[in-house]
Amino acid sequence: MAANLRKSFVIELILITLLSQSRPLLAQVTYEQLLNAARQDDAWLMNGKDYTSARFSKLDQINSGNVTRLSAQWIFQTGISGKHEVTPLVAGGVMYVTTPANHVFAVDARTGRALWHYQRSLPPNQALCCGPVNRGLAILGSRLYLATVDSHVMALDAKTGALLWDTEMADHREGFSATLAPLVVKD
Repeated sequence: MAANLRKSFVIELILITLLSQSRPLLAQVTYEQLLNAARQDDAWLMNGKDYTSARFSKLDQINSGNVTRLSAQWIFQTGISGKHEVTPLVAGGVMYVTTPANHVFAVDARTGRALWHYQRSLPPNQALCCGPVNRGLAILGSRLYLATVDSHVMALDAKTGALLWDTEMADHREGFSATLAPLVVKD
């Protein structure tokens, strides 16, 4: 069952990428779009697709009859080693991806070209139970929200990757860390 869900999710992300025919735009995601994320065919705006976190898309252009004819159109390599456990967001023709150790990439979903890269340096000798994984971002307006492995919540500009603000949730020296994808609710 889990393997089938992963295959389905990968196929849906491939389809979203292929459907993105325009140049990347500045993502301006409204709360209304987040509320209706399940009906967004050209975007993946939350870690679990929508507020139900069903990770399901009704897109059916890729199916068991044509999946064998698909071919890779581009490959993006982050250059970051470690466990990549992220669900990318896709908004405005841009795919936003996090990697281990607090990296964030914006990638043109049509071409695979990196648009920008942000990295928050990890403190030395941080005690982590499960490694420096990161499971994704949240988006609202033109901001991306990131929970960092050293227990901060940050906002980045979706167009440039510039840091807008940074707030500590807990002291990483006491063993706290964050690996989750944040969830935006209202404003």
